[in-house]
Amino acid sequence: PWRFAGAYNFWSFGNALPRHDSVVEFGGGDGYASMMFAKCFGSKPTVVDIVPEFVEHAKNVYLLPAVCASVENLPCQDNAFQFAFCSHTLEHCQNPDRAAREMSRVVSETAYFVMPLEPPEETDKNDAHAVSCVNPFEWETLLKENGWKPYKQWTFKGNEYHAICEALRS
Repeated sequence: PWRFAGAYNFWSFGNALPRHDSVVEFGGGDGYASMMFAKCFGSKPTVVDIVPEFVEHAKNVYLLPAVCASVENLPCQDNAFQFAFCSHTLEHCQNPDRAAREMSRVVSETAYFVMPLEPPEETDKNDAHAVSCVNPFEWETLLKENGWKPYKQWTFKGNEYHAICEALRS
């Protein structure tokens, strides 16, 4: 199912991840990917999602720390987390620039972003998507302009094209 897609993206290069004591998943939904991350890598991510039912599921079923909040306005201290992962979240934000800045504010080191590549006409068909980027350089520019230094980027095709970007906080 779709839940495996985001988790697989991170597992596929997880062995290269250094050990982090504080990890956050932005737009973590019900916590499934974070739970799998914890099982695979030992760090227990904090799930951040805007849907209260998802946050409760992450807390009660997967026993993960979870916060109900918009990624555009995070109730976290500066540099609260060393590492973040964020799959299919920025395209849902009304203000993805603000979301990227907020993520940069609360992450002290590295983040992995997975973002769909789709033309505006496809975004218009999906009520959940607020923005579209048709090539990975548009996402890279958004990240650069909002506190990140992308240093690895690649694309892959599953059911749709995606950009994956590894970024350091600038």
